[in-house]
Amino acid sequence: MAKGYVEINKKACKGCWYCVSVCPKKVLAEGDEANAKGFLTVTKANPDDCIGCGICALMCPDSALTVFKED
Repeated sequence: MAKGYVEINKKACKGCWYCVSVCPKKVLAEGDEANAKGFLTVTKANPDDCIGCGICALMCPDSALTVFKED
């Protein structure tokens, strides 16, 4: 199975949690760390479970996520 990796741009994250709700592997979670704008940012809860599907990045309205995939 392919291995994925999600990179979070915490400066751009506004804590909408859309990415958290659509991740099929529950890789992302609601974080408790605020960025400079005062928004609670998303965090990686289970990074080793990422399959690189990219659904989280597609759902992010602020383009705060980048997904990489290894075959």
